[in-house]
Amino acid sequence: MIPDALIVTVNFPSPLDNKDGMGNYVSRVAHALSEETGMNIQVVAFRCGEQEAFERVERLSVRRIDLPFSVSHYDQLYYHPKFQLAVSTLAEGASRVLNEVGHNLPAWCHGYESGSTASKLRERGCPVVGVVHYLIIQDLFHRLETAKDPLRRRHFPLTLSYVLGTVIPKRHHHGLMRMLIRNAPRLCKTRIPGRLELMIKIEQELRLIRSAHRIISVSPGFADTITDFYPDAKGKITHCLAGCPPVGSESNWPFPVRDDRLRLIIVGRPAPQKGWDYAAEALKHIDTDDADDAKRIELVVVGGLGDNWGGDYGDTVIQRLLSLENISFLNMGEIPNKEVQKLMACADALIMPSVFEPFGLVMLEAMAAGCMVVASDCDGPRHVLKQPWGMQIPFKNPTKRTCNLVMGIHSLLCLSREELNKRGESARLSALDYTWNKCARAHARELEFAKAYNTPHAPVVA
Repeated sequence: MIPDALIVTVNFPSPLDNKDGMGNYVSRVAHALSEETGMNIQVVAFRCGEQEAFERVERLSVRRIDLPFSVSHYDQLYYHPKFQLAVSTLAEGASRVLNEVGHNLPAWCHGYESGSTASKLRERGCPVVGVVHYLIIQDLFHRLETAKDPLRRRHFPLTLSYVLGTVIPKRHHHGLMRMLIRNAPRLCKTRIPGRLELMIKIEQELRLIRSAHRIISVSPGFADTITDFYPDAKGKITHCLAGCPPVGSESNWPFPVRDDRLRLIIVGRPAPQKGWDYAAEALKHIDTDDADDAKRIELVVVGGLGDNWGGDYGDTVIQRLLSLENISFLNMGEIPNKEVQKLMACADALIMPSVFEPFGLVMLEAMAAGCMVVASDCDGPRHVLKQPWGMQIPFKNPTKRTCNLVMGIHSLLCLSREELNKRGESARLSALDYTWNKCARAHARELEFAKAYNTPHAPVVA
């Protein structure tokens, strides 16, 4: 098979191993892209755990390269100093594949982790499309606000970002981020201590933005965020929205199904970005202040307990939920995606209190299952959720997030069973507009546009 395009990403899961959002996105768009365009696609990714070194499905061929160190899950490569070695290995692996092909290909580089790869491929004359699904600089920007947030001050350790957020006025936070971006390449030429390892990731992010001829953002709001932090993206950025997963007809709920109960679900990883602590605090308020309403609420949580940022954040959130006395609560842990969909098909509303969210695939999964969505008004949900089945909770002011969530949940408690079902059906119908084929066509257009820039280029990051 002679490939027509190259996809470079950290993780490309096999169909049966498709759990994380990034891998889900890349895998589904790649398959849809080959079906929509008839292109032969070569994927280069890392090999983790028991993944196959080579896979081929019709027009899609996957080459997984081994890291210089052992990893059972790709999350393990993000820690200093493994990350630097990983990104250089990915760039070298992509170059080797192109050498074997014998000519340059239009390349889709996915995520900030592919910054070195994008730079290297552009230098050799490949048209490069950068797909941005997450910003490290946005993550750091929101970490600074921890120092001004009473709820999070109780749960997070004293970190450098906490200190900076304390001593630097909020009006200067954005300027600080822009200064870090400008100086990241210079700082990364020095020996960076482990506590400053985010600078290495910001430098990779900058490489991807500068090296890409075209950039795809995963939502229109996130495109604005990217250009706000990285003005180099202006004029070459567009956006597309992900597609919904296929949904089965089965449903399941771990509590006896009763019409007078409000069935809530939270799905994902309890990382600080996802804001589970705000949901836990809101539910604790309801549990304490209004026992009658609380007894009508059933909450199911699905997801792992892993995230090193914030220390014991996940355990703290779950313990807070376990302390609920009147609300019925069950932590399901990690379960297969098909089982998650069965739960969503029976739930009334997904609670998605993200502090920032470029898109949020779980939102579409819930909609497709006929589940309402209550989410923060961040980048992704802001352009997808519509009334009456979608509720956007104001999250700009950290000190009011809990209160706003309490009001949102109370508004759900006021709805009849008939109205809850009606709104769930409206969510399901709205989900039909989001398809992976549409998403794939957007990627195909950008790969074609990038071909106009198919000329050798000098290094773009010093």
